[in-house]
Amino acid sequence: MKSFEKYHPLLTEHYKMDWLTAFPLKDIILKIGSASETAKFINQQMRLVMANQKLFYGVADRSSNLFLGFVEITFIGETAQIDLSLDSDEIVLYLTEFLKSNFGVKKIFPRK
Repeated sequence: MKSFEKYHPLLTEHYKMDWLTAFPLKDIILKIGSASETAKFINQQMRLVMANQKLFYGVADRSSNLFLGFVEITFIGETAQIDLSLDSDEIVLYLTEFLKSNFGVKKIFPRK
């Protein structure tokens, strides 16, 4: 498996997907809860990304930079599962092509 560290930001026409550390903490707190819960969440997700165990992105609107939610990608062999905290066919289509071309994924299962 390739090193995940270089796969950010990802840009579609309307969305920017980047590491959680690229977003203001206050924006993520609104989605998670308390500051301490959010800090633990960010640290856990980024630790897993840096260990090449999964990809996890925060998602923002490209024009307003408004934080919208999360995208989590887990890999099992040649299969990937995409979990979205927002409803976006644009993101699913982009990630499907991204995963096929960069990781050779054969099957992709999106969940919203």
